[in-house]
Amino acid sequence: MTVVEVDELAMSYRAPVRKGGLRAALGSLVRREYKTVQALDQVSFTIAKGEVVGFIGPNGAGKTTTVS
Repeated sequence: MTVVEVDELAMSYRAPVRKGGLRAALGSLVRREYKTVQALDQVSFTIAKGEVVGFIGPNGAGKTTTVS
């Protein structure tokens, strides 16, 4: 019996595009642009009972999404 089993997990989200300069900052208050960020794509793993694992990665990489 496995404790954790994940098959082809995927997650994407919308993030605002931030441009430099005061004019761009004021313009983003009126009309905000977004880009799609692919945090996870076809992640699959199995963890057997009694195994100890670590899960590391940069901010926005989908660590919390993966274990939720």
